[in-house]
Amino acid sequence: MSSDGSLLATGGSPSRESLARGGVRGPPPFRLEIWNVAQRRVIARLPTTLSIGPIEFSRDLRHVALVDDVRPAVDELPSGRSVPLIGGHPCPAGWRSAAFSSDARLVAAADFCGDVFVWDAARGQMRTSFNNGGEISRIAFAPNNDARLAVGSWNSKITIWNIRSRRPAWVLTGHTGGVSSIAYSSDGSLLASTSLDHTARIWDPANGRLLRVLQQPGPVFGVSFSPDGRSLATGDTKGIVRIWDACSACGNAKALLAIAKHQVTRQLTPLERSTFLGGY
Repeated sequence: MSSDGSLLATGGSPSRESLARGGVRGPPPFRLEIWNVAQRRVIARLPTTLSIGPIEFSRDLRHVALVDDVRPAVDELPSGRSVPLIGGHPCPAGWRSAAFSSDARLVAAADFCGDVFVWDAARGQMRTSFNNGGEISRIAFAPNNDARLAVGSWNSKITIWNIRSRRPAWVLTGHTGGVSSIAYSSDGSLLASTSLDHTARIWDPANGRLLRVLQQPGPVFGVSFSPDGRSLATGDTKGIVRIWDACSACGNAKALLAIAKHQVTRQLTPLERSTFLGGY
């Protein structure tokens, strides 16, 4: 689904009966349908192959990236115009993730072997490529900063790349299991990650600092911020979705005390101190 939940991409092939009625022979064609969820209707049908990989919608919902092994392309939904992505063949294990920059001018894709490719989305020309090292699970552009691309790997690391210099800006370490998913908050001030180590973590992507650890009972495989960045949703292998307060200061005693100082309306009385604080 698109990030706002308004569009849905589904893939499949026609039934053999309908193909026979149409006189189609050979392997059945495969196509991707883009649905308007509220209207329950198909707004676009896009050709693809059975080897389809990641599907990613742009923030403005005008473009969709279909990164398959045969025909990686960016399709413009209103016009139906398709732009092939030139070069960037994946390793034999195939593509794993795709991402648009905030303004949809760039599209990136990563394969399981650690290769990352970045294209001009309007022309399909490759802008840069590099190897992240480690098997990639997910990539994400920083909102409003098309020079920064976060890459999560199954080697338990998250690398924030400067794609212009092709050098890492930060390597986030702390997870003890593979990183399964990453997501930026809408303003780019926070980066969340999930892992097989039974945790989700919140980071400051500007300096690579770990802000908070969310302990969970099992491996975590999905993460997403609410549009206002105040809440965080995580999903686990048992199908349970948990909604968290995305407070980055929670768990940091000094930060919480600093916040509390600005919330004081009056001092406690001696009796209140004795009752609630045991005399402290």
